[in-house]
Amino acid sequence: MSFYLFGKDQAEYIRTGRLPKHIHPMHCRACQYKGKLHRHSYYPRKWLFLLTIGWLCDFTIQRFECPCCSKVVSLFPVFMTRHQRVDASALRKVLQHHRDTWRTVLQEFSRRTVYRWRSKWRRWIQAHRAGLIQYLLSRKPNLCVDVPETKAQDPVSYMLTLWDQAQAEVPNLFHVLTLIRADGGRSGLHPTQFVTMQ
Repeated sequence: MSFYLFGKDQAEYIRTGRLPKHIHPMHCRACQYKGKLHRHSYYPRKWLFLLTIGWLCDFTIQRFECPCCSKVVSLFPVFMTRHQRVDASALRKVLQHHRDTWRTVLQEFSRRTVYRWRSKWRRWIQAHRAGLIQYLLSRKPNLCVDVPETKAQDPVSYMLTLWDQAQAEVPNLFHVLTLIRADGGRSGLHPTQFVTMQ
């Protein structure tokens, strides 16, 4: 399960590497239970690269148990995804060929790794293009799908241009898609399933 953290809570989590004690998910996706899930255990997550901070090490991922069905879930902050060592904002800027980000990321990761990220995103977008455009049109009916040739050189650039148009309607869409992609691209996932915690 993924969630958004803001302000002091996010700063504390990044500084200490531990989820603040007062944060608990308030529903279970498995059995639809509504109420606090109980803290269960945690496990270490090492070496995550955040564009604004650099490398974070010795992070913990808190796990919670549903008191109704006993399902145990890991709670990931939205900037962290399974099997990925870079945060979503850095990844997006790399996909956009943002010059300063490329330089920063290439100091930490090999050029081959960065090209692999772009290649994987290109394949994933090609496989889900129709559904992504349909979702964006449902949120922003006046979305312009006919974009200039300079911004439609490849599927990634084209889709990023469309996402930029829908920023107001779907502000964290790229983060959500990063999480969905990391979760195996389950079609049932959508932005409303991500927990907001303040």
